Amino acid sequence: MELIVETVKEYLQKELNDVIKEISTKDVPLKPVLAKDYVVGYLDFDKFTVSPTIFLVPSEQEHGQLTNSSVDVNGKVKIYVIVRGADPDVLYKQSVRYCAAVKKCIYNDPSLGSDEIGISYVETTDYFPGVTGYENCKGTYIEIVVQYEEEI
Repeated sequence: MELIVETVKEYLQKELNDVIKEISTKDVPLKPVLAKDYVVGYLDFDKFTVSPTIFLVPSEQEHGQLTNSSVDVNGKVKIYVIVRGADPDVLYKQSVRYCAAVKKCIYNDPSLGSDEIGISYVETTDYFPGVTGYENCKGTYIEIVVQYEEEI
């Protein structure tokens, strides 16, 4: 799991802000995501309050035997993009555009800039209109599948 989530994090830290810059507009301004605003492993809306914040949560992994010494790994990572502190209409548009930026990064380089990753792809995206107990907080999540071969 660590290889997958760390590879996704490092790749997004390297590539995402360029895509964000491309799709940011005056009507729907998007701020860059700072390295410290990527959180791995859990969602904590009290501790991490910057907008935007990206949470990377590893999910299930499937392993298939390839040879006596290697397995094919299909692992999932949920990428939550949380935005706060603007008009609800702007927050909606921002969250959808951040989601589009993450997807574009994945589509641009399915290997996530890594020699170890075979391919990655977007499996699911969704918008959630609010986070319970948090006014003016909206987000999207993108679930990606990352495939690679692992020696055993």
